Amino acid sequence: MFGPVNFALRWLFSLFLVFATYNPSRMSYFHWAVSGESPLTLVAVVGVALLAIYTFLFRSTWRSIKLTGLLIGAVFMALFNIMLVDLDIVSVDGSSIVVVMILASVATILSVGVSFSAIRARLAGQIDSDDVGR
Repeated sequence: MFGPVNFALRWLFSLFLVFATYNPSRMSYFHWAVSGESPLTLVAVVGVALLAIYTFLFRSTWRSIKLTGLLIGAVFMALFNIMLVDLDIVSVDGSSIVVVMILASVATILSVGVSFSAIRARLAGQIDSDDVGR
């Protein structure tokens, strides 16, 4: 059965993936790849692995929430981030906090996308075709 722990694990995985790919601290795949310090083949193998994982997440998200869900999620996350700034919960003195907020928003939308089928089944009581016979 899908629950809050399952969603939290998916969200943490999405956060890890997004922030490991790029982040303002300069400790990410992007910065490692452009530094030229590692063999190109190693950078390419890790890049293809990241591409495969992102392809899975984006396809799952697209199939689950479609364009409408992506747009609603993007608008919600944008407004949520603006609200955090308006309420002085987050200070945007540096540009890096804006990047962090955008990256966290992308990870949140991805985690909702890969969880949406299970969330919908749990809320509506519908059985997903993958769950038949379990």
